[in-house]
Amino acid sequence: MTEVGCVANRSVVAVTVGGGEWVVWRGASGALGSTPRRCPHLDWDLAEARVVGDELVCPGHGWSFTVEGRACKRNVLGRVDDKGAIATLSLHDEGELVVAGGPRSRDTR
Repeated sequence: MTEVGCVANRSVVAVTVGGGEWVVWRGASGALGSTPRRCPHLDWDLAEARVVGDELVCPGHGWSFTVEGRACKRNVLGRVDDKGAIATLSLHDEGELVVAGGPRSRDTR
C-alpha cells in the first residue's frame, strides 16, 4: 500500500506506486479515479489534466478517463467514442488520506 496523501475534490495528484507513475483524482461527487500518468493517446502528462465532473480530461486532445476505468473521446457535438479499458489502482480513503494498492487488471468489456 502507498499513501497518496490528501486528494481534494476536483484535484489531481501525481504518485509513484510499485515503480510506476500514476495520477489519482477525486471527482466532483467525491469518487476516486486513477490511471497511468501518461495519456495513451499522445503521451501527454495527465498530472496537468483537469477534472470535469468525475472525469479526468487530458490537456492534449481532450481524451477523458472515468473513475470506473474507461477512456473515451468526446466531440463537440456530444458524441462519445469509447477507447477501452485503462489500468487503474485499487484506491480507498483512510480518514483524510487516500491509500493506493497495486494496479487492478483491466476489464475486457
